[in-house]
Amino acid sequence: MDSQVVNLRNPCGGVLKIGTWNVRCMTKPEKIENVKMEMERYMISILAITETRWKENGDIITDGYRFIYSGGSQCQRGVGIILNKQAAKNVKVADTISDRLLIVRLAADPVDLNIIVEYMPTSAYGDQDIEDVYDQIEEKINNLPSKEYTVLLGDMNAVVGEGREGSVVGAHGLGKRNERGRMLIDFCSRNKLCIMNTWFKNPERRKYTWRAPGDCNKYQLDYTIVSEQYKNSVKDAHAYPGADIDSDHNLVMMKIRLRMK
Repeated sequence: MDSQVVNLRNPCGGVLKIGTWNVRCMTKPEKIENVKMEMERYMISILAITETRWKENGDIITDGYRFIYSGGSQCQRGVGIILNKQAAKNVKVADTISDRLLIVRLAADPVDLNIIVEYMPTSAYGDQDIEDVYDQIEEKINNLPSKEYTVLLGDMNAVVGEGREGSVVGAHGLGKRNERGRMLIDFCSRNKLCIMNTWFKNPERRKYTWRAPGDCNKYQLDYTIVSEQYKNSVKDAHAYPGADIDSDHNLVMMKIRLRMK
């Protein structure tokens, strides 16, 4: 299916930069400033953040940035989205579903843009817990208009690994596929989604998103995922190691080709 060029008003010369980052706790005030600095450095318009560990739900504006977040009753898990001043103007609906799931809809032309932020359970949880979360995301996707541009971002705690898999996984993944990676692939296949940071040829330092303690192993766990019908609108997707924040996860960013009004 041919992809479309989406027109979302932004100042980035026709390219919208969208990222995802496991920030490993945002309870320290300086963390917010660090994240904003990284967004400015990479000119990111929309950034999904996971493991914020902020309580409850909220929607705040600071220095032109809009933070929409979804947490629980305790400082655990937590997801959020940060939008620059231009992107914030396009927000239509924010659905703070749980401390693992958040959906924000933005006005765009010719179709609206849906950003789904997800923080999947770690290996400490059973397969049924994983399936329950995927079922919840799938239900939300099924309620979105099929012609709209849907992006799924976050720490999926899964390794899809090397080796192409239909239109879901490209030839440039990292590592050996595990069972949770298989579950993610099956979910994407059912919902016609493509894992975009496996589709672009990059060195390992631009692929891995998490370093194990001791820096002995590196894994690709955080993904930028888009609707199959808009796959060709993505021009690049890769990780940025060494971002200036206290986290063992790397920021992952993709560029989407857009047409300015």
